[in-house]
Amino acid sequence: GDGWAALRGVGGETLVSGLAEDCVEWRGDLFVVGSNLQISGAPGAHQLVRFDGVAWTPVDVPAGAAFTRLTADESRLVAAQADQGSQAAPLRVASWDGASWTPLGEGLSGTIRDVRVFAGEVVVGGNFIGSGTTVRSLVARRGPGGWALLPSLPTIEVSAPAESIEVWNGRLYVAGAIRDAQGNARLLAAWDGSAWSYLPGQPLGTSTGAPPAISGLGVAGNQVVIVGSFASWNGTPQFAWARWGCLPCRADVNGDGELTFDDVTVFVGYFNALDERGDFNNDREWTFDDVQAFVTAFGAGC
Repeated sequence: GDGWAALRGVGGETLVSGLAEDCVEWRGDLFVVGSNLQISGAPGAHQLVRFDGVAWTPVDVPAGAAFTRLTADESRLVAAQADQGSQAAPLRVASWDGASWTPLGEGLSGTIRDVRVFAGEVVVGGNFIGSGTTVRSLVARRGPGGWALLPSLPTIEVSAPAESIEVWNGRLYVAGAIRDAQGNARLLAAWDGSAWSYLPGQPLGTSTGAPPAISGLGVAGNQVVIVGSFASWNGTPQFAWARWGCLPCRADVNGDGELTFDDVTVFVGYFNALDERGDFNNDREWTFDDVQAFVTAFGAGC
């Protein structure tokens, strides 16, 4: 787009105050969680609101909940309270099926920083405690028998939690103060359901000499995007962000993972309609240069 704009309902209403902590799309609606969220023209402040493309509406949460993180799969919205607590409070994690909430936090001790659904199970990233008082894992999962800890990773210090987690391409990615077996800072590791692995490359500290750190993860197309403080990753200057995965194949216009005549047909349609996706060289003009750029990319393959 050409700039940022408030997300408004057909009546012009939008969020006008409060602190938005996280958001997720579920069943075609946008859900936003935070504190004291207020919808213009409506009374009250809310912890969870939704936007269905027509209007903003509040979503009731259980009494005593203080959710700050969201995720979802096909059947449920999952909310968690990112905190420094260690008590196994039932409402630290809960799921909502669109009608009622189910508390999931009972039996989970430690610090929560993030929540996702991986392989059909709710997983939380942070610092988690098994039997006794020793920190055992950066990730815990909610299975049929309750909470269980994933096998632990070597960390820079046992008090350093996983800062963020993300699911991509069949793996759970965890960002935090992580070292490999040789003591090298890795910051980002992947769990495939049975074993951990580290991404190749080693981050370097910031230009001011501070230690490297990742503060967030996300997925953009076929890549994992990380944000944080590091001067380079795998020898490439980055400073604030980096990406991992396959570069997008621009000639795959229909996004089916293959280069076929269908991509040519779709591109021609975009070009004739003066659609921005037909402006292949991004010069905001629809000329033969765009056709030539597309043909060159298509011929080069992916």
